[in-house]
Amino acid sequence: MAKIKGSIIVGYSNTLGTGTTKSSVLGGSGNSILGSSTSSIVGGITNSIVDVIESFIGGGQNNIISGSTNPTDKATIVGGDGNQILGSSKAAVIGGGLSNIIRGNTSTNISGGQGNTINSGSNYSSIVGGKGNTITASTQSSIAGGFDNIITDVYKCFIGGGGKNAIQYGFNTSIVGGGFNTVNEGSGQGGGYSFIGGGYNNTIGSYGYSSIVGGYYNTIDEGQGSFIGGGYNNKINADSETYGNYQSSIVGGYGNTITHSYSHIIGSNITSVSANTTH
Repeated sequence: MAKIKGSIIVGYSNTLGTGTTKSSVLGGSGNSILGSSTSSIVGGITNSIVDVIESFIGGGQNNIISGSTNPTDKATIVGGDGNQILGSSKAAVIGGGLSNIIRGNTSTNISGGQGNTINSGSNYSSIVGGKGNTITASTQSSIAGGFDNIITDVYKCFIGGGGKNAIQYGFNTSIVGGGFNTVNEGSGQGGGYSFIGGGYNNTIGSYGYSSIVGGYYNTIDEGQGSFIGGGYNNKINADSETYGNYQSSIVGGYGNTITHSYSHIIGSNITSVSANTTH
């Protein structure tokens, strides 16, 4: 039978289970360490460490660090309620908050907030706070706050805040804030380095290096190096001759459309008629 080597200092109904070595529960109630080594729970209520190495829970309640069938090591939950670090997570940290989850990552961090998740394949990524934010399969990426923001299948991308903003595919892309803004540069399209400052329901498609500063319902579709300053319902669409739209811009206004590369619009309700032209 495997031996238990550890200590329970004070508290009530705390447990060190079979296979646990060099571990301790220092206080609190209903805390447990099972099948783990060199791990500690300082206090709190019904916190658990299961099948891990060199991990730590400071306090709070219903927090879990679990290796399951894959080893987890050097994981930390400082406090909060219902936070979880799961399956093959190394050096992951949850500072506090409610119901935050890290799954299978290296050196990831959720500082706080509620219902934030960093899924597997997102090494060195972080969520500072907010509610319901998610990072999936995206390395070195961050969400600072806001709610229901999503980063998926990217590299070195950032969402500052706002609500229901999304970055999918690409790299080195940012959405600072606003709501329902999207950068989706397409799998295999080679996009990246795009930017949305804020506003509402603005969209950047493939090929990258494009910016929308603000406004609402503005779209850059298949534009590279293109720009919309603001306004609403402005569009930069693909040029049928170049199969993209290169270095075009709409300063602001409303209802403008560019379908020619190297074209520019200043005003409202204007449609481009040729390339290399300011309208």
